[in-house]
Amino acid sequence: MQKQHLCIEVNQTLQTILSTDDLDEVITLDYQKILQIPGMPTVVAGVFQWHGEIMWLIDIAYLMGFNPLLSTGYYQEKIRVVKVKYKGKYLGILVQKVGELINVETKNITLMKQKS
Repeated sequence: MQKQHLCIEVNQTLQTILSTDDLDEVITLDYQKILQIPGMPTVVAGVFQWHGEIMWLIDIAYLMGFNPLLSTGYYQEKIRVVKVKYKGKYLGILVQKVGELINVETKNITLMKQKS
């Protein structure tokens, strides 16, 4: 069975796919609209208002061990945010770039297990 996935670039060295089952929309956001919150872990890039709601932004590059996308030396006037639904709530994931939609055979997808 095939499922549709969105290609995303986490940073310049890592590309991956995200199932469209989890995807709500892709947002292009002005850098200045992100409100950084003092005292929050670096993985939390900040918050922004989207259609009357406050959305938390997660820096997936930092979460995966890379430099934060909003760090010194990284600057893009427009930031790409992938809005996903997680446990009934919406969350924004910062990504370097958003690519195309592709169909992937589900039998070709393997999940990585976390080490305990």
